[in-house]
Amino acid sequence: MARSSVFVDSSVLFSALLSNRGTARDMINSAIEGRLSLCLSDFAINEVRKNLDLKAPGVIPILDTFLSADIFRIIDPSPEIVDDVARTFAQKDAPIIAGAIAGQCTHLATYDRVHLLSQSDRILQLHGIVTAPPDQILAMLL
Repeated sequence: MARSSVFVDSSVLFSALLSNRGTARDMINSAIEGRLSLCLSDFAINEVRKNLDLKAPGVIPILDTFLSADIFRIIDPSPEIVDDVARTFAQKDAPIIAGAIAGQCTHLATYDRVHLLSQSDRILQLHGIVTAPPDQILAMLL
């Protein structure tokens, strides 16, 4: 069975960094075990790094360890893809959705209920990407 490709939103990465338990960390562990292919963008990484600087600077070395371990495929969508997505979704969310599109991801993992999970039906309809929290994605794929 081919591994599914999951784009990880900054909310999921942040959660996985703060705790070595829970479904966000389970998702990372599944990638380490080779059961999932995870994608990130520099946009998401920078967002997480900024939040860690403010809320948990001691966790930054864990982020650096994750990034140097080749757990994630780094995807940076072109400005054209981001602009195209921004025509139908909020500008704030466009880089995340565009990253999932550019990475040809089957899923987008997020905890953002207000902006991304509330738009999951539209994201699926327009781009064929299942958008859900990590627990639901893990239940679907593993």
